[in-house]
Amino acid sequence: MGNIERQLRALDRQVPLRCQRQYRNAPPPSLTTYWKARYPHYHLSPHIALMIEELEALQPGEGLIITMPPRHSKTETVKAWLEWQLG
Repeated sequence: MGNIERQLRALDRQVPLRCQRQYRNAPPPSLTTYWKARYPHYHLSPHIALMIEELEALQPGEGLIITMPPRHSKTETVKAWLEWQLG
């Protein structure tokens, strides 16, 4: 067993079992909820809500081209989507 595995096991023992169950059974948040938590200082404008809706609807292997003027939160929204996808 490697050093990282030992550290992870030690962390698992520190987290109460009821907390582990709570997080394991909790449904994942929506991308909108995640986006709002990730960027609390941003306003969820209609164009961002539309981007989020389209990103959530993407299926594996599909692509999406987003064309908007600069500074319309394209990068932040796609970064949040990637983080949300990776869990």
